[in-house]
Amino acid sequence: MFITEIKKDKVIFKFLKSSKFLKEGTILSIQRNYTVTPNDSFKALNRRLDDLYYIKDIIDRMPDSEAYKYFYDRSNYKNSMEEINALLEHNHLLANEVSDGESIIQLRSRLGIKLKVMGVFDSTASAIIYQEDRKEYPTASYSKVRTGDRVVFMTTY
Repeated sequence: MFITEIKKDKVIFKFLKSSKFLKEGTILSIQRNYTVTPNDSFKALNRRLDDLYYIKDIIDRMPDSEAYKYFYDRSNYKNSMEEINALLEHNHLLANEVSDGESIIQLRSRLGIKLKVMGVFDSTASAIIYQEDRKEYPTASYSKVRTGDRVVFMTTY
């Protein structure tokens, strides 16, 4: 399932086959995929940098927040200044080049943003941005939802 349209807090997403679990009121999660291919070695890296700088711009306006502390804590590698530095220094999974004939490199990032399904149709569904999980995803939850983002069922452990 992937997002095809966004208007403020309303989202339309497409699915390939229906599921008895996909119904009005279902809570879903959003993931973003970054894929390194032989033809676009640095496209995923630059896209990840853009996403992190978007988060950084928001967090920098809240210097007393927990998100700010998390973002600048040197022990946090994901969704942080440390990840930006690793990307810029080409010391990151997405900085690896892939040659023709090799497999792709893929990084999935949970955004900590939940959707609530409002309606289900033949191959699409509508939802609203329901909640940002600032506790489990203190910085990723500031991400901007984009077309192409994956919509996944919530996992419980």
